[in-house]
Amino acid sequence: DKETLRKQVNVGLQKLYPLQRSDGGFGYFALSERSDPALTAYIVYALTQTRNAKFPIDESVLAKAEQYLQNTLRSTEKETPFNLALRTQILFTLAESGKSDVNALTALAKKRKDLPLFSRAQLAIALNKTGNVNALVLSETVLDEVLANAKVDPRGLHFEEKHPEYWSQLYSTEARTTALVIHALARIQPEHPLLPQTVRSLLLLKKDDHWDTTQSSIAAIIALKEIVLARNELKGNSKGTVRLNGTLIGTAEFPINERLGQREFVFPLSSFTLGANNPLSIQQEGSGRLYEDLTFTYRLKNPQEPRREEGMSIERRIEPLKKGVEGIVTGETYRVTVTVTSAQARHHVAV
Repeated sequence: DKETLRKQVNVGLQKLYPLQRSDGGFGYFALSERSDPALTAYIVYALTQTRNAKFPIDESVLAKAEQYLQNTLRSTEKETPFNLALRTQILFTLAESGKSDVNALTALAKKRKDLPLFSRAQLAIALNKTGNVNALVLSETVLDEVLANAKVDPRGLHFEEKHPEYWSQLYSTEARTTALVIHALARIQPEHPLLPQTVRSLLLLKKDDHWDTTQSSIAAIIALKEIVLARNELKGNSKGTVRLNGTLIGTAEFPINERLGQREFVFPLSSFTLGANNPLSIQQEGSGRLYEDLTFTYRLKNPQEPRREEGMSIERRIEPLKKGVEGIVTGETYRVTVTVTSAQARHHVAV
């Protein structure tokens, strides 16, 4: 209930405030010797979201943290891709708290080719937040460039970084990047045709009511919130009905307090008429939007399949551990390296 939530939020805030350092930033531990810009930006973003949700916060703590981020922006760090991504995260965070810097964002946009996808999504959101006419046009361009990197998976679209290990320092995951792209779409192009497919992929990445990391879960929840607000989907109740060959399979009701809920219906192969068309209908009653997903699970009678070209390459390299050995010699030891390369994410690959 709301009162329990209010108490929990307040307890969390009271634990957070004493961890602020004298320079206004936050470290990872109570005794950290220095503040961390990425962590401080994350905390400023959290405090801003808390305030936007109508919970009281200590404004002086937020102001000091924002000033720390402003000071970080003025530092003369070398412009590596990592520092540019960190700069983007800070500018995005400050824009969300109402302190947009259109000049800094416009300058950063000129270097966006060096940014990972999640940073470009943040850049598009921040540019849009300024309300500046030129920045609004630029935000559309940046978002379109991000969408050009969409990866098609079996049940939708998702976004992944080229070097995920490197960007993990800024909390990057596939789910978080996909969520930030959804966030940008909801702000800038809420009726974009790719949005439903991307939402579907994000929901499929959820396991046991959460995503792979806390950062991913927060980004996903905020992205979904942005969608329902942009599309005005929080009004009224909704009901979905599934029928196969005219026979009712099931109904699912989504009252206003469960608009982000999910329902699953499973029906066996015996429900189908073999050798004939089997119309499947999913209908909605009420307001809002209904996102559906359909999967078919089966087992081949003959598991042996001929080789097919699926846009993948497999390379095997055999190297002797002892120098001077040529060819394959009985009794020698070799290192075998198998490299599987794919242009997009794959599921259930057996080599």
